[in-house]
Amino acid sequence: MPTADELIGKLRSPDAFPHPVTAVEIVETHISWVLLTGRFAYKIKKPVDFGFLDFSTLRKRLVMCREEVRLNRRTAAELYLDVVAIVPRDDGAVAVGPSVLVPAQTAALPAEPIEYAVKMRQFDQRELFDRRLRDGRLTDADVDDLADRVALFHRSIDVLPSDAPYGTPEILRAAMEDNFATLRDTVPQLPPATPPPADSSDSPQASRPPLADRLRTLEQWHAAAFPRLAPVVQRRRDNGFVRECHGDLHLRNIVRLPEGVRMFDCIEFNPAFRWIDVLDDVAFAVMDFADHRRWDWGFRLLNRYLEHTGDYEHLQILPFYICYRSLVRAKVAALRWRQQVPEQLQTRAEGRETATGGAGASASAKQPHRFRRGGHGSGMRLDPDDAFEQAAAVAEYVDLALRARRPSAPRVVVLCGVSASGKSTCGQRLLENLRLIRIRSDVERKRLFGLPRDAHSGSRLNAGIYAPSATEQTYARLHALAAKILDADFGVLVDATCLQRWQRLRFQELAARRRIPFHIVWLDTPPEECRRRLRAREDQVSEATLEVLEQQLASFEPFDPSETPHVVRVLPETPAEEVLRSLRLPADS
Repeated sequence: MPTADELIGKLRSPDAFPHPVTAVEIVETHISWVLLTGRFAYKIKKPVDFGFLDFSTLRKRLVMCREEVRLNRRTAAELYLDVVAIVPRDDGAVAVGPSVLVPAQTAALPAEPIEYAVKMRQFDQRELFDRRLRDGRLTDADVDDLADRVALFHRSIDVLPSDAPYGTPEILRAAMEDNFATLRDTVPQLPPATPPPADSSDSPQASRPPLADRLRTLEQWHAAAFPRLAPVVQRRRDNGFVRECHGDLHLRNIVRLPEGVRMFDCIEFNPAFRWIDVLDDVAFAVMDFADHRRWDWGFRLLNRYLEHTGDYEHLQILPFYICYRSLVRAKVAALRWRQQVPEQLQTRAEGRETATGGAGASASAKQPHRFRRGGHGSGMRLDPDDAFEQAAAVAEYVDLALRARRPSAPRVVVLCGVSASGKSTCGQRLLENLRLIRIRSDVERKRLFGLPRDAHSGSRLNAGIYAPSATEQTYARLHALAAKILDADFGVLVDATCLQRWQRLRFQELAARRRIPFHIVWLDTPPEECRRRLRAREDQVSEATLEVLEQQLASFEPFDPSETPHVVRVLPETPAEEVLRSLRLPADS
């Protein structure tokens, strides 16, 4: 039986593979080797046992290879092709190839396996989401495709059995407290880090408390918030929101293939890490967008996902999940710093955090490759960056967790305008830049009547789901959802025509009762332009017709004196930045 190093050495030979290979590139991580051969990639699990992950025996590695394929075929069947055996040859070399995905296949092997591998289709690493983002090639359409696929995935996966030991408040509390314990031990030893760039719009100010104090603030917030959130966690578990999710849904585990966006490399090695709340799953991607200074795309993803799922009931748990994911990243950086810095240096570094130095992200620490994964489901790569960069990463993720406690400023923004006046386009810019949760009358009206987001009801004017009584129900639902979103400490954007005073008044009163800002964004688009847009429209959500538009134009009720101070008029030529300036609050900076 060859040693691990000997086996990998033998697999460098193109002759080991059952298909033409010019050269073999090997990517090593702390849990696997990935052999890149051109058409295919082969992932071999290392014989390690980290407690939360146990690949220590050949049998366990085979089981985990099969699990990896089973689980990842749910989201990336094109990538996960097979589980193959690696067997010895008579000449002392090794051969890759016989399938063992199905247990019965093991009996037909030509020799006793010495190892197993997951066989994958090799893809272009430049198409990973973090690379596309870094290179300026990630698009709004990519984010929308991701949101659609995550929502569909979450609807289709298994719900946690009631007797399973996962997804409880106690487990979540223990995981968060483990983050704090690691960071509490490490933070006092870290060297001072470079402050964030002065022009960084998403960085906290350089004049801030020491990192240990910032961490303490987070611990105090957790101690105060979790008792209120624990019943929400339990309720979501009881109601079927804990499912067999991806578990590791960050940007380097998402790729754009010719077939579309795919999520890969889910957690196979520990069921507790994937049997989680669906909002926790999507929160990882939102956090990673925020880490890349793209809160706008994080909120674009979140809003489109929520439109599909309607999961607005317990949004108060979402900031906790984003904070949790940030602190997991901080803990990983802390552990990597410990691995890279000798014990005596850690001791000398103790106490070097100063009241003025803080700990922000250096320019190099902000690069997306800092927590680089090897692609093709390889786990975290052994990063060459130095220990000081890891120290800066700890501080950066602590600061991101601090911001995640309240990612949105509570307010009510109501869009007002006839069909094709530009409400959805304007609303998209607002929700991304002001970090709002949007609720759309077109979507919620259909949800009330059991229709999917993109379905067409076939209803005629003032009939079916557009009857006056249905419109009253729709606005009542929008009002109830707005209240729940505000309860969760998010700002809300109401995307509806709101042409009549009674429709606007209920939201104005909601904001007044809570003493939060209220705005009416009036899309004052000329009727002829609306008609032109409606004729050319290919919108799959709205069912507006020219007949509907003419009725809307006739039914508009002008703003009364109580509304006028809150109105922001938007003409087709109004610059987007001007609209944003009219709505920004001090808390948005």
